[in-house]
Amino acid sequence: MREAIAEDLIYIDEYDLLGSEYYWDNHARYNISEEEFAEIGMMGNRVLAHRDIIQALKRADSQFQKDGMRLYIKEGYRSPDLYKLIFRKRNEKFGEKDTGRILNFTDQPHATGKAVDIAPWDPIGKKEIPTKKKGDGIESMLIDFYKGKVDPESLRYQKLQNFMIRTMLSNGFYIGKLREYFHFNYFPLSDY
Repeated sequence: MREAIAEDLIYIDEYDLLGSEYYWDNHARYNISEEEFAEIGMMGNRVLAHRDIIQALKRADSQFQKDGMRLYIKEGYRSPDLYKLIFRKRNEKFGEKDTGRILNFTDQPHATGKAVDIAPWDPIGKKEIPTKKKGDGIESMLIDFYKGKVDPESLRYQKLQNFMIRTMLSNGFYIGKLREYFHFNYFPLSDY
């Protein structure tokens, strides 16, 4: 896959889309310093994405708004240097096996600028709406982890995840190779 060129990357907040760069916001959790971010050219938590996906994201956001939520983009463009930094830091914290299960370091889809990680956002409470239980581990990041579970919390998570998937697919996105319920590419798997 081809890495996005700088001229094609734009800040999503300039198009009334919500978001914040996940690894910047969670730098302490992953033991990443601001100096390490600066070394790779990252200076803040604004989300960049390829200009070609902005209208599709806006359409998806409109669908979220019809259900009383907003689309929240937790990550868009991720440079190859940021991939390397994250891979190293996640390996240190979680080990290579668990890191490989949730970070596609080989293909680096976010480097295209056409891959996003999303969440539903509560516009009244101004916070992310949970889509999984924190204690459920890495497997809960994958599609259908909550399918077949009957407790109210699991049913709510599965319903939200289904909505996210349906909304993104209906706006031209594809589910990513690792089958996370929150990761979508604006290109098919055959492009990997």
